[in-house]
Amino acid sequence: MVSKEAVFLISVATEKFIERLTQAGQRVAERQSRATVQERDICEQKCLPRVIPNISSRCGSAGCGRVHFPLG
Repeated sequence: MVSKEAVFLISVATEKFIERLTQAGQRVAERQSRATVQERDICEQKCLPRVIPNISSRCGSAGCGRVHFPLG
């Protein structure tokens, strides 16, 4: 069993992570004079390889690919 407090803290931390990630992607798009955040803007974030395994092999090129997670 997981306590209600633990579930709440995980949801708050996840919300903050996504908020900061999208803000960082927005800054990348603004530096490139674009109003729309693209997937490659998110892939440029340095924290992602530690958080999402194998993202560097899927991202980083001009066309950022989809991230696929192995199921085993």
